[in-house]
Amino acid sequence: MAKASAPEAPAQDKEGVPARAPREPVNPPIIEVGVKQLRAAMKGVTEAIEARNTIPILANVLINCDGRRLTLIATDLDMMIEATVEAQKARGIAVTVSGKLLEDIAKKLPAEALVTMVMDGSQLIVSAGRARFRVPTLPVTDFPIMGSPDWQHEFESPASDWTRMLDAVRFAMANDENRYYLNGIYLHETDGGKLGAAATDGHRLAVFRMDMPDGGGGLSPIIIGRKAVGIVAKMLDELKPGDDGVSPPVEFATDGAKARFDFGTVTLTTKLIDAEYPNYGRVIPSATDRRCTFTPALLHEAVDRVTVVSSEKTRLVKADFKAATVLLEAASPENGRGTEELPVEHDGDDLTIGFNGGYLLAILEHLKGTTAEVLMSDQAGPTLWRTDDDAPAFYVLMPMRV
Repeated sequence: MAKASAPEAPAQDKEGVPARAPREPVNPPIIEVGVKQLRAAMKGVTEAIEARNTIPILANVLINCDGRRLTLIATDLDMMIEATVEAQKARGIAVTVSGKLLEDIAKKLPAEALVTMVMDGSQLIVSAGRARFRVPTLPVTDFPIMGSPDWQHEFESPASDWTRMLDAVRFAMANDENRYYLNGIYLHETDGGKLGAAATDGHRLAVFRMDMPDGGGGLSPIIIGRKAVGIVAKMLDELKPGDDGVSPPVEFATDGAKARFDFGTVTLTTKLIDAEYPNYGRVIPSATDRRCTFTPALLHEAVDRVTVVSSEKTRLVKADFKAATVLLEAASPENGRGTEELPVEHDGDDLTIGFNGGYLLAILEHLKGTTAEVLMSDQAGPTLWRTDDDAPAFYVLMPMRV
């Protein structure tokens, strides 16, 4: 029978003292977070990352830990989005990794899984179950952080109010490199002390006004850029009313050069457009002698039908207003001619006026209710569209030459 081998003697140092095995850190750097929570956070922050980037660090998200709170940040230098997540563990890791890659990994992992992240040299190991990824990193010191200024104005409003405001006007924003100051929403305090939002591309104007929230009085006029407006609108869509039906609050702050929207677990900070917005009040018609009352949904359907034959270049729709009807007409050499007549109530002399069909359709989509009105003066003057005198939103549309 073979003898059992003797146990090996413990390793000794140079002085003959047994050497101790290296101890694992008591609190090793690690992140453990649910896949659902990681997905939600990444969905928010990656909105700030441009698809085509010439600066590598701007394609990354900064991951940082504070107790059990995990923070993710992305920026394009003009905007910074920060999302916070309650993690199972969040300790000792500060790293930047590709935002798109981390988002794609999170999308592929099982929704109920737990993601573990640990550092291994210059790589971040991301694992869940049997899936394991080694993700390259870039230095945290290279990541640009947008500083928080001393905010001059801070107030909060229900998310539903912000949604109504942005939805009412943002379709009229310009996308013009030469008139860059029109590429956003003009937020300001009106002469009547209300919070006003306006957008125009030079052909149409959209204005929305609501009661000024507490703390907003004296607000300096600012222009929020179109990219930030679009992202804010998306984030507002994610905010659902609570069980009590109350819309959650959104905190807003500005110092005149930057603005911040705080949605709770996500915060967006953006630089503002540094320019003076034109005095839009000059184009709002005040001396109009023609008023036409109509049903917005019916007029929208009719305009949509007749523009089928219009030229893609001009999309001209001719409207012939009479006492009880409006005759719509669109035509093009290649597609022929389309007409439709609708019943309306028109006060004033007959008038034939032309509109860009696309612009007109966009305005009609935003006239909610069973009735609306358009105020006109002549073929060349601006036209005012609204549901009634007291409506929070109204629209100005410049005519086209017939």
